[in-house]
Amino acid sequence: MTFAFYTYSPFLFLGLISGLSLCGLGIKLLPYSSTRLLGLLLLFSSPLMAFFFPFWHQNGINITRTQFAFFQGIFISPTIIFPLGATLLQLPAGTNRTAKSLGANFYTRLRLIWIPVLFPSAFLSLFIAFAFSFICIILDRP
Repeated sequence: MTFAFYTYSPFLFLGLISGLSLCGLGIKLLPYSSTRLLGLLLLFSSPLMAFFFPFWHQNGINITRTQFAFFQGIFISPTIIFPLGATLLQLPAGTNRTAKSLGANFYTRLRLIWIPVLFPSAFLSLFIAFAFSFICIILDRP
């Protein structure tokens, strides 16, 4: 178990970072309605693909285990970004602008607005990332 964790976790986390970058790029480039529908589609299907990927690997997909862990990280990443995106969508539209117009500098806005609002969802995203990564490593055991 520890061998699998030390061997596959760097590639899994590299896949997570790559997938989060792709999600961020998709959010920036796609229109809002397409992003919302695509996000909901990926939220439910991508973790299932990551968890069933070991069974596909046993049935004849010819890739190495490190590439395998990388793709699992990419499949998990839309699920991780969802709590942060949902929190940002629930925030009132002019919150940052109002604080800026009232004289709050960047560090005050960060301390009084962004950290209290984003901390619970960031903690949930981190928990989901570690839980799904741990499950993927357990499923990938040879």
